[in-house]
Amino acid sequence: MDRQTATVNVLGGNAQARVIVDVLIERERQDAKWGVQRHAPAVWMLILGEEVGEAAEDPFDDVSVQAVVSPMADLVKACQRCREILEAGYGRTLDANGSTMIAPARVRYRAELVQVAAVAVAAIESLDATEVSHA
Repeated sequence: MDRQTATVNVLGGNAQARVIVDVLIERERQDAKWGVQRHAPAVWMLILGEEVGEAAEDPFDDVSVQAVVSPMADLVKACQRCREILEAGYGRTLDANGSTMIAPARVRYRAELVQVAAVAVAAIESLDATEVSHA
């Protein structure tokens, strides 16, 4: 049994436990890749917007999402602008998944949503750390 499965089982084995464990694992991956980051809230919103844009690029390929294609295109454009601002300010290229694995759209979409959640957790961690240091 791998670490992820064991942790999910300890937490009750339900769908929420699996998602939370995936988010925690993604947070560890992000810290390993970028180090602990402390940014201003506006920068975190840019990073989060860029991640949301990546998730918006991989919607499910079914009829039910066709009605939201135009608004999704606007969201993708806005989030691409977040990426441009981040790249201009930090001089690095942000990758979509941190890997070159080709996955079906649903798997990619889920992975992007986990990254969105993990970035939101990192932003909260940064905000809390700043609050403690100013207290």
